[in-house]
Amino acid sequence: LVNQIHICLSDMVGQRKDILHENVVIKDNLEAEKETERLIDSKTNETEDERLGRLAQEYEEVGNLDKANNYYFTRTNINPDNMELWRNYAMFMLRNYGMFDRAEEYLKEAISLCEENDDSLFLTYGALLVQMQEKKKALIFLTKVGQEEEDQDNYIRAHLLLSILYKSLEETELSEKHFAYASRMFL
Repeated sequence: LVNQIHICLSDMVGQRKDILHENVVIKDNLEAEKETERLIDSKTNETEDERLGRLAQEYEEVGNLDKANNYYFTRTNINPDNMELWRNYAMFMLRNYGMFDRAEEYLKEAISLCEENDDSLFLTYGALLVQMQEKKKALIFLTKVGQEEEDQDNYIRAHLLLSILYKSLEETELSEKHFAYASRMFL
């Protein structure tokens, strides 16, 4: 399976390069890499932020996490008031390094920049807090998301997490109550 995924990713990268009429970049050839970036920039007309985001994703996909991390870091330094960049950086840290403390720091930064209620962001932060065993804090964020029925997906997820959280706190009645809320909305 891993080999098939690797082959598929290699094919996708190759197809993308064929579409842009570019040569394969040799890893250790910095000049060739810069030339390839100039070629891509001239063909895609992407902004600097879009370019950094694309590079971060591409390097993450091919497993070059140091470079991907550098691009995420650069993006947040260039545009520190962008909530979505901080959220993406937090998710990168969780996906690739399992760095709960860094992810929490970046999600707190995103929340501080949040101008209106962002249930998806609060749900992500609440789920992280559950993972970090910070149950009381998690309850605050998950309960907030669980009050918003308009966004059914987040509502269901919040109540499922609340059900799990209450079960871990040995509060069976509350666990069942939140599971019932999630079930009701799912059906």
